[in-house]
Order: sequence, then C-alpha cells, then structure tokens
Amino acid sequence: MGSPELRVRFQPSGQEARVAPGTTLLAAAHWAGTTVDSTCGGYGTCGLCRLRVLEGDVPASPEDSQHISRDELADGWRLACRAELEGDTVCQVPAPAEHPRSVVEGIQRAIAVEPRVRIEELESGGEGGDAKAIVCGSWQIDVIANDRVPQPFGVALDLGTSTVAGALVDLVDGTIVAAASIVNGQVAAGADVISRAAYARSRPGGALELQGMAVDTMNQLVARLGVAASVFPGNVYECVVAGNSIMLHLLLGVDPYPLSVAPFETVFDEPLDVAAADLRVDTVAKDRRGPQLAIHPQARLQSFPMIGAYAGGDTVAGLHATDIVRGDRPRLLIDLGTNTEVALGYDGRVVVASAPAGPAFEGGGVRCGMAAVEGAVARVKLGPAIELEVIGGGAPRGLCGSGLVDAVAELRWAGLLDRSGRLGSAEELTGNPLADRLEEIEGARAFRLAEGIYIGQRDIRELQSAIAAVAAAVRIVLGHEKVEPHELADVYLAGSFGAALDPRSARSLGLVPPVSENAVRGVGNAAIEGAKAALLSFREREVAFQIPFHTEYLELSGHPDFNDTFMAAMTFPDLEGLG
Repeated sequence: MGSPELRVRFQPSGQEARVAPGTTLLAAAHWAGTTVDSTCGGYGTCGLCRLRVLEGDVPASPEDSQHISRDELADGWRLACRAELEGDTVCQVPAPAEHPRSVVEGIQRAIAVEPRVRIEELESGGEGGDAKAIVCGSWQIDVIANDRVPQPFGVALDLGTSTVAGALVDLVDGTIVAAASIVNGQVAAGADVISRAAYARSRPGGALELQGMAVDTMNQLVARLGVAASVFPGNVYECVVAGNSIMLHLLLGVDPYPLSVAPFETVFDEPLDVAAADLRVDTVAKDRRGPQLAIHPQARLQSFPMIGAYAGGDTVAGLHATDIVRGDRPRLLIDLGTNTEVALGYDGRVVVASAPAGPAFEGGGVRCGMAAVEGAVARVKLGPAIELEVIGGGAPRGLCGSGLVDAVAELRWAGLLDRSGRLGSAEELTGNPLADRLEEIEGARAFRLAEGIYIGQRDIRELQSAIAAVAAAVRIVLGHEKVEPHELADVYLAGSFGAALDPRSARSLGLVPPVSENAVRGVGNAAIEGAKAALLSFREREVAFQIPFHTEYLELSGHPDFNDTFMAAMTFPDLEGLG
C-alpha cells in the first residue's frame, strides 16, 4: 500500500499540489506551478526560498536558524528547500524578486535576408486549387492554401543561466518585431551551471526535469513576444538557440554531468536540428516524448555548436556577431559574467578560455550587493559631491555589478584604496575630503557610499578575485598567441554587465588590458545577435557553425601558469598614465 498523499496549498495564488510525506516545500511549489525564489539548488545556503507556514506543523531545520531570526521562526517562516512535509500544509509565498535588467540587443551587422524558412509553390491537385508549402531546410512544415499563407516568423534565443533573452523576427524582411527577456526558471535548481549539473545528477529524472523548466521558460518568453507583436505562435516556423554548453545539454534532455567533472567533456558538441514538437534527444529516453516548444508543432529548433565544456553555443554566436575571426589585427571579446569567456581572434583563427569569475559582477557575495534591478546603484562618481546613478531613480537600495566596479575604481582615483586593494582608515587619510566616510563595521574597514550602503574590505577582495580571474585568462590567451595589449585593435565587452561598465573604471582596475579607452567597446548581448544572424541567413549560419573548427580552447583549470598569473593580477594597475 502506497504512502498517503499530503495536500499543500500556496497563498496568495491558491495553487495546490499533492505530494508524498518527506517532500520539501520547494519541490511541492514546483509541482504546483508556484514560483519560489532560490539560487542554491535546494542546499539551504542562499536563504532566498523563505515561506511562511500558515497551517500545519513544519519543524525548523538547522539551516533555518542561519537565515531566519528567532521571532520569524516562531511566526512560521521556513526555508522551503529544507522544510520536509509531515502533514497537510498551507503556506504564504512572498512576492518573487524583481527580474534583473537584461540586454536583449547587441552589435549590429548588415545581413542579407536568406532564411532557411521559405514558401514554395505546390500543386495541391484538390478542389482547393493551388497551395503553398512552408519549408524549413529539407523539412516540410505545413501545406496551406494560397489564400491563407501567413507571414513567416522565427525566434532567436539566448538561453542564459540566469536570463533567457529572445527576439521575434520577420523572416521576409528581417525586421525584429519584438524583443524581451525572462528569468530562467531553472534558477530554482541553482544559480550556476555546476549547481544545475549537480541537481540533474542527484535525483532520478533530474535532467529531464530541468529540461522541462527550460522549455517552460522559453514558452513563456515566446508567448510574451507574440503578444507584443500580435503574432500567433503557430506562425513561428524556426527557433535558433544559443546557450552555454550545460544549458544546451539540459535543453535537449541530456545529462550534463561529464561537463562538470574532469576532464570536462561535452556529451555532444555539434549543432542539433530537432522538431519543436519533441526536443528530447537523449537515446536513453527515445521511447518518451519530450516537452514541446509552443510554436508551430512541425517547426524546427536549431542549436548552436559548442567549442568545449565552458565555451558553448553562446560563445560561438558571440564570436560570429563580433566577427573577430576575420581581420588582420587581433581583437579581444570578453563576455563577462559568473563564468567569463575570453576570446582572441584574427586572421581566421580564435583562441578561447573560460574564467570562473564568481558572483561579484552580478552583485553576489557583496554586503550591499544586489541584482541590476530598480534601486541598484549602477554608476558612481566620487568628488566634492558623491554622484550616484540609480536604476529607476529614487533612493539607492544597494550596488549592482557595474556600480561596484565604479565605486572601487573611484576609491582608487580618490586615493582611499592602494594597489593591493587595502582600504585606508580615517586616521591615515585625515587630509582627504572623503576621509569622514571611512568607518569600521564589525571590525573591518568600510566606505559609506550612502545611508546604509557600504563598500567593505571584504567586498573589495571579492571584486579583486573576480577581476583577477578574468585578467589572468586575458593574459594567458594573449601570451599563447604572443600578442601584446597595444597590438589589440578592439576589446569588446559582451553581456548585460559588460554593456553597463564604464571603460575608464574597467581599465583602472585591470578588468580589461591596458589599451586606449576608445578601444574598449560594449557590444551588448552578442550571443543573441549571432543567433539572429543565423536565423535570418543560412549563409551566415554556415559561417558561424564553422567557427569551432578554427578555434583552440585553452583549459585554465590545469594550466601551469594560471595560479601565478591570477595572484599577479590581484594587484590593481598603477593609475599613472591611465587618466
């Protein structure tokens, strides 16, 4: 006889789930379709999945006391990921956190519109007279009477770890009719790709569960794009997806475990072309239908090829969008994020490395850090008056990544921070006009940026570590090709964080190599631009898909020079000559 089912209801939505005893509230919320913030994959470390138990007995876990006060515990607050159900329960779900600001456009290139989707004449032979076939490559998608042939559309997606960005494209004239982004629903299983891989491995069907989360997210985004442009999703005949290697494996229902452990190998690296009606390609699950992408059921989904475990389809798409493979002078692409890709390209050749930068660029691991949402300080200028640019205006609530980089760079320029990253004290810097903002918090030095917002010594070290990882990757890639920084024609900064960065701040902290400020250029979401190019032109797609064959991937985890180069990069550059 099976275990009795327990009933769980989530307020204020009223959504319910019936689960077995011992199921966590976070898992029950997922089954009920209720969004609960979480980034640690259910290990009780992020503290974001707080729920309040209104009815039922849910004992507190050891992790609860680390994130929830005694008074709140007494009032029924629990971490959903550690709360195991013993009986019927009703709980209150706080409003989800605001979605971070995300860039959905990037560097623009002129592209001839030659899509794989086309409309061909077809003799129907029936009473309806002539008909037309909608074709995608060698696949016949639909047959439609002449008087009902719709406008064909396609969608380009950048399947990011945190955010999924998309563009709805008119495949006749190449117009981008709508663009938007949405938080990846997989964040409930972990904030980073390693957490996702561990989640997939730790439970039966974990990879397929994550696949469902990804497809659900994509469907929500496609629906949003369709509403914005008044386009019926059934008139979308192709989807081109760029994403990092683990995201592409999970999208196609493949366990990404081999990518997360040495020797870090992909299960597949070629571009896959599958039916939107069934995205599952895992040979173990061939007898099971995968989730369906909510576009035309016979439409095709095309994934980008991958270079390696940590240089995926998004890297290939970005390389194609920026066209750094070609040209007689070397150019550098830095796609900044928790995992940062660095690529050097010229004369038909590319060298790529991936650096584990950590969460500081996205406001993580920082006392007053936060995502790039309303209330986040995005720009800082320290002078006689402190100038703060706050997303959405109003009072500042914390620092996002670009604000943190600006603030630390300004501390350097103001003489409050030395090259080692040591913050001075008020007593040491009595003549400095900003010295009265230097305080001690919990025994450590900190600078008061605004009321309740501080930059502490530990925050500076977190940023130093992230910058040093990127700088080490840059130096190793340049050294591998014997290219000096002054030889670089351009340094492209990709991604939402890269687009928001002040080049002067990036240079003064060593986040980019010592090149002229004019050579540093934000290129936005290069991955989605590469995906759009591949969607609009089969010729562009052929060129993009050849990039891995001209690319050398440097694995930094075992590189003999990485540790020494990383430690050397922990020291900030000399400001002389950088003004």
